[in-house]
Amino acid sequence: MALATDKRWQLYVASGVGSCAADFGTNWIDVVKVRLQVSTAAGASKTSAWQVSRDILSNEGVRGFLKGLSPALLRASTYGSLRLGMYEPIKDNIVAIIPSKRTNSGDGQEAGLHHKILSGALSGSIAQAICCPTDVVKIRMQVDTAGTRYSGIMDAFVSIFRSEGIRGMYQGVTPAAQRAAVVAAVELSTYDSFKMMLIPHLGDNIKTQLCAALMAGFLSTFFSSPLDVFKSRLMSQRYDKHGKGLEYRGMMDCARQTMQKEGTAALWRGFWPNYARLGPHNLIMWLTVEQIRGFFLE
Repeated sequence: MALATDKRWQLYVASGVGSCAADFGTNWIDVVKVRLQVSTAAGASKTSAWQVSRDILSNEGVRGFLKGLSPALLRASTYGSLRLGMYEPIKDNIVAIIPSKRTNSGDGQEAGLHHKILSGALSGSIAQAICCPTDVVKIRMQVDTAGTRYSGIMDAFVSIFRSEGIRGMYQGVTPAAQRAAVVAAVELSTYDSFKMMLIPHLGDNIKTQLCAALMAGFLSTFFSSPLDVFKSRLMSQRYDKHGKGLEYRGMMDCARQTMQKEGTAALWRGFWPNYARLGPHNLIMWLTVEQIRGFFLE
């Protein structure tokens, strides 16, 4: 098994540390991606990652690229840990329930691609549903160009809860969970599969891990981009005291308005900055996870 550890808690630790390292290194790209995704909806004229980056630098300085870093690290240590940590246990249970081909030795079940995809979808969606409030706070702080909406991460949590209630903390949870399911289903299953395919040719080393991470990152970005756009727009919009969105009524309304006003291409708005984040994010995360996992297995 590509991500197995001797004890279950070890993968949770490795995943949490790896996710935090990846988010710390790529938060600035995430800020650009989110700003680009919500720019047209907000009536802004910035239509490229370069324009958005230049605008942030000129108006907010370098600190503008660090917005949302605190909730990003909180999300990474919780969502990131749960998403990867639950993957192997869920996969083991699915393999036990759904018939699979025997291993070459004939003494056990080998997980197929369908097992890995289902395991990734379940672990990703469950983790996102639990940790959605950290995502809401992260996105709202990232789109706060003036930096006056919240004084910090605790003020953001308290303000959202006071003005919008528990529903406010879970705004956009449906597209977020669906996106997380797609990302995890593609990313975890393809990394797992590509790594197992490459090991006989390259060995279980950093070259194998690097190649598997890059391929997993590209595929997960492509398939999850539309849901990522909806998530960013739903979470960043303002809501009234009854929890009703002032721009979109829900995910389907967001999808309808986006496609009607901006065309199908808008569903992949921010794709390259998204991949510019998920590509390096995958590299940093997986290489860190593998190093810590290797330490535990020694």
